[in-house]
Amino acid sequence: MTASRNRCELQARYRRRASIYDWICRPLYAKPRRDACAWIGEFLQQRPEPSLLIEIGCGTGLNLPLLRKSVPHSTTILGLDWTSTMLRKARARGQDVQLLQADPATIAPGQADVVLLAYVLAVTPDWQQVLQQAQQRLRPGGALVILDTGRWQGKWRWCNPLLGPLVAWSGHADLDCPWQAALAAQSSMEVSYCGGMVRFWAGRPSQERDVLGNRCEHLVPEPT
Repeated sequence: MTASRNRCELQARYRRRASIYDWICRPLYAKPRRDACAWIGEFLQQRPEPSLLIEIGCGTGLNLPLLRKSVPHSTTILGLDWTSTMLRKARARGQDVQLLQADPATIAPGQADVVLLAYVLAVTPDWQQVLQQAQQRLRPGGALVILDTGRWQGKWRWCNPLLGPLVAWSGHADLDCPWQAALAAQSSMEVSYCGGMVRFWAGRPSQERDVLGNRCEHLVPEPT
């Protein structure tokens, strides 16, 4: 399946779900969103201002009010999404952010202090490409923050047959998507939160290799 076909299918799926997306996802993933936005805020407080935060797959903008409240006032927040219907709902939130219907590759590499992917990888067939593009957008020393779903583990694994179909229907998420294995190979990427099906990864990726092990040709050493 080609990347363009993947994109068309995702656009069609989220056009159909745009009207009910917030109703389902706001309560289901509320705490992990707050935790991720707080982590980003603390990280950017330590970065030189002004900074740039890019959210890839911002959807209806559920994270935007939390991000605007958490990050320094001088931070530029740029939300990217493929679906115009979802972006219309994001614009209606009236936050001080920039929103574009665009692919991450349209943004020049090495521009962002933080790139956020919230519930994107598990619903994207070409997740490897999205993950690479996310890391390529980072400045040296920038942080990659990922929220996404996986199967319940431990004593709560009995919930998988109940909640798995709901997650799959609401976003067509693949709970067995191997994105976590790619991140686990990066020693600088750590699981900061793991609640139920939600995984919260955050950290500064390697400057030598991307999250899939390929050499980062576009990056330059961080100034000392």
